[in-house]
Amino acid sequence: KYRHHLEELVKERTAELKETSLFLETIVDNIPDILGVQDIEHNIIRYNAAGYKLLNLDHKEIEGKKCYELIGCNKPCKNSTVSQTYWKENPPNLVRYDEALGIWFDIRFYPIVDESGNVTKIIEHMRDITEAKRAEEALRESEEKYRLLVENSNDAIFILQNRKIKFANPKARQLSNFVGADQNQNRFLLDRYIYPEQRNRVINWYSGRLKGEDLSDTNSFKVVNKDGEEIWVQLSVVPVNWEGKPAALNFLK
Repeated sequence: KYRHHLEELVKERTAELKETSLFLETIVDNIPDILGVQDIEHNIIRYNAAGYKLLNLDHKEIEGKKCYELIGCNKPCKNSTVSQTYWKENPPNLVRYDEALGIWFDIRFYPIVDESGNVTKIIEHMRDITEAKRAEEALRESEEKYRLLVENSNDAIFILQNRKIKFANPKARQLSNFVGADQNQNRFLLDRYIYPEQRNRVINWYSGRLKGEDLSDTNSFKVVNKDGEEIWVQLSVVPVNWEGKPAALNFLK
């Protein structure tokens, strides 16, 4: 009777373990990221479904292979991040481009330790970040194009914040007589060079634009530089945020 009871407990426990194993297996195989496990000799133990799909290999074809063999190498990578993990050097995550697959990966490593605290296996977590990398590159290219446009513009482009110049393109720097060269005590052209009879009109328009009032996009007026030369200019101003604070983006020509 006792033996029968013990057998029933073993069967029940075995069934519970199988159910738990199946449950965990299902979770791991439904994770879109690639998860792999390898031992201290770089031997691949297994991947999840995403890993086998990426490599176009099944478990039998991968069994016994080294991790570096899967990327066409015959020895461990120089400064192997996996080796560093075994030696508990706290490796950083690795971002790598796989030329063969045409994919950017964000790779992280997690050690599996035994009861003595020794690393016996490594979990390799690989996430496809190709789209993010492409978006990052597109943004960088876009920023470079806009930078070139601003730097080579025939208009003076500058940003004012708290009556100080935070940015000025080359054309604006050439017009320092009007924009103001002293950033610490800059009064801008509104206070210095506008004809007196136009000053209030321009200042009111400028202030209204910064407050979001429905006013014309541009304003033309006459200024006199320090050499007494009279020049007509056209100014546009757009409220913007510069480093999280209100500022004014100005276009002067």
